[in-house]
Amino acid sequence: MSVIKYIGRRTDFRGKSMWEIVSNLKNFGVGRILVRSMFERYPENSWIKILKVEACPPTPPDFYDTLRRVKITAERVFRGKKFEKPILIEKVSYKTDYRLLSKKEEADYCKLSQREEKLLPLEMDLPPLLREFVFKETGRKDVKMKIVANESLYNNARRVKENETPNCEVPIGLGTPHPTSRSLYEGIELK
Repeated sequence: MSVIKYIGRRTDFRGKSMWEIVSNLKNFGVGRILVRSMFERYPENSWIKILKVEACPPTPPDFYDTLRRVKITAERVFRGKKFEKPILIEKVSYKTDYRLLSKKEEADYCKLSQREEKLLPLEMDLPPLLREFVFKETGRKDVKMKIVANESLYNNARRVKENETPNCEVPIGLGTPHPTSRSLYEGIELK
């Protein structure tokens, strides 16, 4: 009896490459919906609607992934937010992480859902070690630092504006120690 031993890196991808999917569809799948399995980990739905399909130019034969690449122009919805302009997908089209939604699933899956926006306060406490350094230098314990939030299409958080109240906190502290290193935290006040 022979034993099978797998060598190499394992992958989290589940599905087919874009070329495998669109090559078997009428009109190369224009108008159909693809879902990337990697993005199904988010509570909001993400999908790609195919607008145009093109073959990639020939490349040296020593690159295996170039044999499975395709250029796709698509409308993209990521975590419930629709991109304003169509995007070009080429470099990640070879990854075997896509699945085709059936026409029955499309109507239910493609409903845009509103995410609750996180409103961050303007300032937060300093981390414990920095707080100690500032206290030794200035003698003040009430020093706060300004919060900077990346306001992009992907981010769901922003700083509060005038006449708004924050709806979430930004806790700072040591957190909960891992059970194996709990002894390192003895005698330290955890917040």
